Amino acid sequence: MLQRFGRVAVLAFAITALTGVIRALDGVHALSGLWTTEYGLVLSVKTAGVLVMVAMSAFLWRRGSPSARYEGWVVLLVLAATAVLAVSPVPPGQG
Repeated sequence: MLQRFGRVAVLAFAITALTGVIRALDGVHALSGLWTTEYGLVLSVKTAGVLVMVAMSAFLWRRGSPSARYEGWVVLLVLAATAVLAVSPVPPGQG
């Protein structure tokens, strides 16, 4: 499955990440907004979670390890941050 869909999955992830960066730039105009607003803090946590998730996936794929328990917890963290962002208002004067 990985050989068959791996390239498409990487491309789909790259497109999704790019649109996420564009949306983040629209929501938080200044870099300081990442730590001075609630929206920016949640966005920072989500970004860190996605980076950890990508690193863990690459590591597990190279090792061929079938254990993905910890990666699943990171995915849940990212999904929770996404849900919080979906219901959080964009900071005033931004977005």
